[in-house]
Amino acid sequence: MLVRKSIAFGFFLTFSFINLPNICIAQVIIKNDQRSKTITFGNKKIKLTVDYKDKANVAVLEVNVQKVIEGTEVIYSSIKTTSAT
Repeated sequence: MLVRKSIAFGFFLTFSFINLPNICIAQVIIKNDQRSKTITFGNKKIKLTVDYKDKANVAVLEVNVQKVIEGTEVIYSSIKTTSAT
């Protein structure tokens, strides 16, 4: 069940960001907070915060000022290399 929700949400994110210029014509703002190790980007309609402190995850997703993802409901990703994960 969780895998199905994750896959569906992945498609939603991909579709949203591919169509972002067509859906809302607005300037995308990117903010890198090096102290908290987060990157926030988006506009008035959609905002995404990525946390890269010892991990890589989508920490907050806001759509029309409503938080869709926050707190313990995050999306994690993993990168594997030959020497480490």
